[in-house]
Amino acid sequence: MIQKICCILLLSGFLAKTCQEEVPIEQMTVNTEQRNNYIKEMVGNQVETILNDAKSTIFSAPNKAAESIQKTIKDLYSNNQNNLLWHDPITGKGTAGTSQYLEQLKGARAHGIDPDAYFLPQIDSLYQQLYLVSNPQTQDNNVRQLVELDMLLSSSFCNYTSDLVSGRIANKRWHISPRKEDIGELLKDGLTNNDIKGAVEKAEQPLEMYQKMSDKLALYEAARATGGWKKIPSTVSKKSTGEKVDLLIKRLKATGDLTEEASSYNDAVVAAVKRFQKRHQLEASGTVNESTLKKLNVPVEDRIKQMQLNLERMRWLPGDLGDRYVWVNIPEFLIRVVDKQDTVSTIKGVVGALSTKTPILVNKDMVNIIFSPTWTLPQSIAREEMEYILMNPAVLVVADVDVWVDGKKVNPMTVDWKNTSLSRVRMRQRPKRTNSMGKAKFQFKNGQSIYLHDTPNQMDFKRNVRAESHGCVRVAEPHELATKLLAGGKWGAGNIRSAMNSGKETYAKLPQNIKVHLFYLTTWVDANGQLQFRRDIYGYDKRQKAQL
Repeated sequence: MIQKICCILLLSGFLAKTCQEEVPIEQMTVNTEQRNNYIKEMVGNQVETILNDAKSTIFSAPNKAAESIQKTIKDLYSNNQNNLLWHDPITGKGTAGTSQYLEQLKGARAHGIDPDAYFLPQIDSLYQQLYLVSNPQTQDNNVRQLVELDMLLSSSFCNYTSDLVSGRIANKRWHISPRKEDIGELLKDGLTNNDIKGAVEKAEQPLEMYQKMSDKLALYEAARATGGWKKIPSTVSKKSTGEKVDLLIKRLKATGDLTEEASSYNDAVVAAVKRFQKRHQLEASGTVNESTLKKLNVPVEDRIKQMQLNLERMRWLPGDLGDRYVWVNIPEFLIRVVDKQDTVSTIKGVVGALSTKTPILVNKDMVNIIFSPTWTLPQSIAREEMEYILMNPAVLVVADVDVWVDGKKVNPMTVDWKNTSLSRVRMRQRPKRTNSMGKAKFQFKNGQSIYLHDTPNQMDFKRNVRAESHGCVRVAEPHELATKLLAGGKWGAGNIRSAMNSGKETYAKLPQNIKVHLFYLTTWVDANGQLQFRRDIYGYDKRQKAQL
C-alpha cells in the first residue's frame, strides 16, 4: 500500500518533468516495471474512453468517408493494445513523425485546403502545453492531454490524407472511380519507417497538372496577402492615361501577365493585355474592352476559390491517365491526344448544350473507330425529334433514316406516329452525307451512348463557345483524330480517308489501348505554363464551391 502511494506521488507531474529533462532510472524510488504498467494502464483507459465516445473531438472532422475513418482510427489503437502511436507513453516524448506531420499539415494550403479543418489549432495548443511551456498539472491531466494529442494527430492524418487521395467532396454525379489508398497502412508505415512526410506525399495526387496548379495558387495567395488588386473603373485603351492605366499595370503584374516595368500603356502592356485575354478565352485585341474589364475585376479571393475547387477536381482523377489517351476538357471545347505525356494533336470540339450536358466520364477504354457509321437514334433524341416527325414523317426519308416497328422494317410514311409508342420503334440513320455521326465515330465504353464523332454541321466549330450538341463530343477534324489514334497500326492516312468516304460501315481496331477522359476544369495550367480560366458553362462551380 505504501509503495503504491509513493508511486502515485512520484507519478504526479512525471510527464511534465520528462518533457524537460531525463530522470535516470537509478534515481527512481519505485519499481520501473510498476511505474510503466501504471502509465500504460492510464493511457489505455483514456484511449478506450475516447474511442467509445462517438461525440469525441477526434471524430468531429467533416469528411465524406467519416464512418470508414472512424473505424480506421479505432482499429489502429485496438490493434496496438490501446498504446499510443505518436508518442512513447513512458517518457511522453513524441516521435520524429509528430514534427514531420505538423510541417506537412501546415503546408496544406498549397493543395487549396485549410489545415485548421484537421485540428491544427487544437494540436498546436496541446503540443505547446505538453512540451513548450512549464506544465505543473497532475499526472492524470498530463496523460489525458497526451492521449488526446496522440489521437488528434491520428485523426488529423487519416482525414487529411483521405482528402488528398480522393478529394473532400463525395461527388456521386460524376462518373469517376476515385484513387484508393489504405490510410491506416499509410500511417503505420510512416510511423514504423520514421517517414510521415513520405506517407503524406504518397497520398497526394501525382499528376503533373496538379503540381502546376498548386504552384500557380501560391502566386495568387501572395497577391491576396498584399491586398489583392483594386477595381479598374472603366475600359482602357492605348490612348488612356492616368490612374486607370496605373491600376491596369499593377493588376497585370499581380498575376504575372506583365513582367517588366511600365508607366504608360506601351507595347509591353499591350502584349500583357493580349496574354491575359488569351488566358481567359477572349479576343486578343490588346485593348481593355468591357468583356476584358469584367475578367480583370474578378477579385483575387474569387479566383483563389476557383483554383481551390479545380485542385479538388484534379484529386478525383486517377493518378495515371494512361500512356495514350484522349483528353476533353469540356469548358475548353478542345480535344487533345496525348502520347507519353506529350500532346500530339489538339482539335476543336463541340460539347453538350446546357440542357443536354456532356457527362463527366473518366478512364474509359476506347473500343474502336467506325468509318462511314450508321447511327441508331437514342430514345431521348427520338423524343425530341417527334415534333418534326408528327408534322411530316418525310423528314425521316430526307435524313436517310430507316424505321423498324416491333422489329419489322417499315416505311416511315405509313406509321401511325400519334398512336405508336416510341418504345416499339427503332430508327437508324444510314451512312450518308447527312448522317449525324458524319464520316467517323469513336466508340468508348460508358453505358450512356456517348461518343466522339464527326458531324455534317461544320458551322458550330467557328464559334468561340461551342456547347451545342445532344451530349456527344463532335470532332472538327475526324481524319486527324483517327490518324493519331491508329498510329503504329495497319491504317495509314490514305486508308482512313478512303474508309471515311466509302459509304460502307467499316470498323478499325486500335493498335494499342487508349483511355478517354471527358472532364470539367474551369482553370488549369497549360503546356506553356499559362494559367487558363474558362466560363463555367454548366454551373458546376457554384454548387461545388458551396460543398467545399
